[in-house]
Amino acid sequence: MLPRDIDTEPYLRRFYPKTDIMTFQRDMYSPDKNMLHLIAFDKPDVEEVVSKSSNMMYISAATVVTSFLVGVVFFKKLPLFNRIQSKWGRFFAKSFLFLTPVYIVSGYNIYQQNQELEKSYRKYFHQFVKYKCTGNILDLSPNIKRKTNLFLDSS
Repeated sequence: MLPRDIDTEPYLRRFYPKTDIMTFQRDMYSPDKNMLHLIAFDKPDVEEVVSKSSNMMYISAATVVTSFLVGVVFFKKLPLFNRIQSKWGRFFAKSFLFLTPVYIVSGYNIYQQNQELEKSYRKYFHQFVKYKCTGNILDLSPNIKRKTNLFLDSS
């Protein structure tokens, strides 16, 4: 018996494709991978994902600008913070005023993304498992149209 034959893990555990939520997120949403959600999801779901991500981007940008203005520009006009005299105290107070809203909004955005991911994972789980097992992109959605003349010039 060879050392390769002495393996404690069963065959299915090693070679069956992973279908957990992290693999779903990587395959469906990763910009450096496939972005399969654009073709696999229904049209209203795709529009909802795109609108929520654009709203999150606008909210994050507004939070950064607002916290910069409050934390750095108008720091002297805030009643409790204008009494801080030491250099390091001012630095940490400005950092606190700048970073706290950014972290709060970032955490909320991550929470919203995870909620959307769990919802789509529950909805499209069976299609995703079938796609991972067969490797056929047509198993993700019945709405995908097959183009038969790939190499013919259509002009």
